[in-house]
Amino acid sequence: MESKRSSIVKTTMNRRKRKTLGTIGIVVFAMAVIGLITVAITSINMTGRILDNTKEKQKLEHFILPVIMFDPLTFDSPQNADPLMLLQSSVWSTLLSKNRDQFAKDDYGMIVLPATDVDVQAAKLFGPDVKLQHKSFGDYEISYIYDEEQKAYSIPVATQMAVYTPKILKISHKADLYTLEVGYIPPGNLWQTDAEGNTYEPEPDKIMLVELKKVKGGYNIVALKDGPDTHAIDPSQAQQVTPQVSSIIEDELSSEDDSSEASSAASAESSESSSAASSSSEGSSASSSK
Repeated sequence: MESKRSSIVKTTMNRRKRKTLGTIGIVVFAMAVIGLITVAITSINMTGRILDNTKEKQKLEHFILPVIMFDPLTFDSPQNADPLMLLQSSVWSTLLSKNRDQFAKDDYGMIVLPATDVDVQAAKLFGPDVKLQHKSFGDYEISYIYDEEQKAYSIPVATQMAVYTPKILKISHKADLYTLEVGYIPPGNLWQTDAEGNTYEPEPDKIMLVELKKVKGGYNIVALKDGPDTHAIDPSQAQQVTPQVSSIIEDELSSEDDSSEASSAASAESSESSSAASSSSEGSSASSSK
């Protein structure tokens, strides 16, 4: 009898232990699930705050401004991008990184921009794998002259106006890749005023996609793509905003050639007119003598 009682007691205790362990397991599992859900919700909320934060958008707009401002062609990676665009964007990123009065100037009042500073900004914009091709470039209004010996650029204090200003309309992300839907705002149109004096934001000329990769300490621009309503641009038909200095010289020589050709043509026409007048005069004299 005692052995049976002890057996029954042991069986009952084992059942209670199993029930207790099962209950504890369920509680632990439930707490783990709740913890995961809480972490996920917190992460989503933090991401939402980042994506919807006006200040964060303004920082990103300032970050991509040197690239967007001259309306470059699309690229799927910095390594496949136009080298002149990489150089120009890096130069402007350096110029926009601090107040103009903080830059060194030469005897002519030109800003002296070391190539090493430009390389640093290129790494911040496009990543450490980008290697710039330092050289002079510019357009008809302004030239950026590179001094090979000093390893520095000479840039006029009065710089040119941007073609576009970026306005971030939407941000989405997957893992560490962020996609910015960017509106291209023309210069002078950041705010418009209606007939009643109310200000409002203008419609962008077009919308493009800028892809950023989250890295330690910030972001890198990894691609510029056509927006949802933008057709791909044929590179052969596209015009660069800032042609190289050599192109400017060639255009000037071409215009000089055109001028000389026009002058020669005018001289030829003048000679023909003189000959015609002389012939007419001789014909009149002959008829008078008769």
